[in-house]
Amino acid sequence: MPRYFFETLEGRRVGRDVEGLELPDDVAAKRTAWASLSDLVADRAETSDGPLAVKVTDAEGRLVYEVAATGGLNVSAELPSFQQRDASARRH
Repeated sequence: MPRYFFETLEGRRVGRDVEGLELPDDVAAKRTAWASLSDLVADRAETSDGPLAVKVTDAEGRLVYEVAATGGLNVSAELPSFQQRDASARRH
């Protein structure tokens, strides 16, 4: 079974997944990303300090899926939150 890694973004804090999960396919990885985002949103219901996002990569580091929520719970599967963070980190 393929292994997927789930990186989380909570405001400016990034959580790296070093173990990953074995899942049957990309669809299962997408479902897991949505479930993870839902948990992040529920945990942060009282405080909305920036975007929340989950990025899924495969064992080779290729992006499989990304889903994010911003203030007011705008949700998108195409928000560039990780790309913005990565670009910002390169500038500093």
